Amino acid sequence: MDYRVHTAQFEGPLDLLLHLIEKEELDITQLALAQVTDEFLAYVELMRGHLEIDVVADFLVIAARLLWIKSQVLLPNPVQTAALAQEDTGDDLVQQLRTYRLYKEAAQWLRRQDEAELRSYVHVAPTVLPQRFILDLTGVTVAALRKAAEAVLYPQEGPRPQEAIQRPRISIVQQIQLIGQRLMRLQQLVFRSLLSQKATRLEAVVTLQAILELIKQQAVQVQQGERFGDIVIAPLIPPDQISSAIESEAPAPA
Repeated sequence: MDYRVHTAQFEGPLDLLLHLIEKEELDITQLALAQVTDEFLAYVELMRGHLEIDVVADFLVIAARLLWIKSQVLLPNPVQTAALAQEDTGDDLVQQLRTYRLYKEAAQWLRRQDEAELRSYVHVAPTVLPQRFILDLTGVTVAALRKAAEAVLYPQEGPRPQEAIQRPRISIVQQIQLIGQRLMRLQQLVFRSLLSQKATRLEAVVTLQAILELIKQQAVQVQQGERFGDIVIAPLIPPDQISSAIESEAPAPA
């Protein structure tokens, strides 16, 4: 529950009073301060045990300044000059209220940051000074150093296991048989379809040699529609006769 001011000249919260004074829409010297004070004391009594300290602080800041201006108007100082009396207006209060509002908004912003757990702190890393490393050789003999050096320079390694690299066997005859089997299911096929997914260079070369051998024996014909395009292979004899037609003339396995 926020405290609201109720007078003949103004009715609303303290923040609205500040706004009207800044806009010069309200003559603060005409405010009934006694009525404002009585209403606030009644509000304090009503909210006893539940009143927030911020509400009291807000009221005291504004009311104290209003009371001071009112006293200066009603009880002028005889020593005070006309110039000083002229300066005794609500302008000073407006400036103080503006400053007060800035602090209040800053406090609210900090509260929101804290509630959102957006705390951030600048931490400068300490300067790391280089440390001198001193190798302690106390108790180490020359013989021990020599033995350690020999262990590094001449390590005693056992015989390394010999890994036998087996060359994959693939022959032209095998690839010719593969071509014949594929052509029995298809009317034509593409060269790259004859290669496995992880084909080696050897497999590609042997497969190409098999196709060239079939062309030489006039068992198949090939077509390539464009440069670097797919090589299409089509049979010239019944596909089931391709293997038997060239087995006797095919080169030895690679």
